Amino acid sequence: MKKINFKQGIRKDLSDTIFWRSSWESNFARVLNHLQIQWTYEPHRFWLTGKISYLPDFRLDSPNPWKAKWIEVKGIWNRGDKSKLRRFINLYPQEKLKVIARKEYKKLTLLYGFLPNWEGYSGKRRRAKLSKQTAVKPNKKFTLPSTPKPITTIGGAYGQDISKNNPLLKAYALVKKKK
Repeated sequence: MKKINFKQGIRKDLSDTIFWRSSWESNFARVLNHLQIQWTYEPHRFWLTGKISYLPDFRLDSPNPWKAKWIEVKGIWNRGDKSKLRRFINLYPQEKLKVIARKEYKKLTLLYGFLPNWEGYSGKRRRAKLSKQTAVKPNKKFTLPSTPKPITTIGGAYGQDISKNNPLLKAYALVKKKK
């Protein structure tokens, strides 16, 4: 499959009419679809002053893990973006806004990079690297400790032979047989 590496444009898997401003936003929409969260892309413009407005990326219309009504996906912070967000929060305190920045987007990529039509880095290499780091690598060949022959009459009910039901002793016996 050919790798898609474009930022702006229409994504047929999401909508035939929405013009996406970035691949991060379209990937976030794929996450919302996967989580079955109802959303609307750029539905409302908030006026901050006479000429300055703010247009959040998503309105979430159902309960969601971010506990927010508005989502802003920010890959690149342009001049004035932070002041716009501060003004929005001050002028509209009743509106809950969550910013998905680079750190949280990378986490989403690790969790949901497997989704169909995911654009850009899917997180496969990072997941593989993490699994290699967390895998236990023994320094030397594993061997069972040498133990004396088990005393079979102690610990059993009325002198029963407990070696038949003890999995560790069974494993020890198998290793001894192979030698």
